Amino acid sequence: MSGKQHAGLRERKKEERKRRMLEAAGTLFHERGLDGTTMSAVAERAGVGVGTLYNYYPSKDTLFIAVLKQSLLTMTGTESGAVTSAEADPVEILLGAAKGFLTLLKVHDRSLWLEFAASIYTSGRKLDEPVFELDWMLVAELEKRLVLLKERGVVDPNLDTEHGAMVLFGCILMQFQMFVLSRDIDANDLEDMLRKDFALLLRGFYPVERGE
Repeated sequence: MSGKQHAGLRERKKEERKRRMLEAAGTLFHERGLDGTTMSAVAERAGVGVGTLYNYYPSKDTLFIAVLKQSLLTMTGTESGAVTSAEADPVEILLGAAKGFLTLLKVHDRSLWLEFAASIYTSGRKLDEPVFELDWMLVAELEKRLVLLKERGVVDPNLDTEHGAMVLFGCILMQFQMFVLSRDIDANDLEDMLRKDFALLLRGFYPVERGE
């Protein structure tokens, strides 16, 4: 076997190992929550050593973020067909960027999200980089959809789509915080509130000229 083939085999084994770890972690986080899941339990479920798990993910929080990232990538991919549909409602096109996130909110118990939010705020900024990476994934997806709406003439042709995506992301972040802190709001309520927010912002993204 050539060196190139060896390298390819090692890479495939590495990816398979990572897949098992993320799959095991996702199952355990769902079953036990963030606080109730241990790295050793994840390693045992994935069939790897604890040291190997730590080599990939230095903490349980970074592992959880990796699980979220993988889930969002998968869900966004399966939803991408709605983006290209010319008949799709512009609000729903934008909301589709957050569909994976909203689905995860419905899958996992609210207590897990509260634990996760608490971990971020008490981490001493150790989670800044992976959390920001997760945030920018969503911002990038929102911007991609705004660019499409600009091409279709739905929003102002001079709109700064990156800035617009950041405004939309701010709505998602605010509503997520309300969801975590209020037991009167469930994931379906959050989705409805975002739908209203996005509809309002879309009107602002294409202001009517005075005199029209």
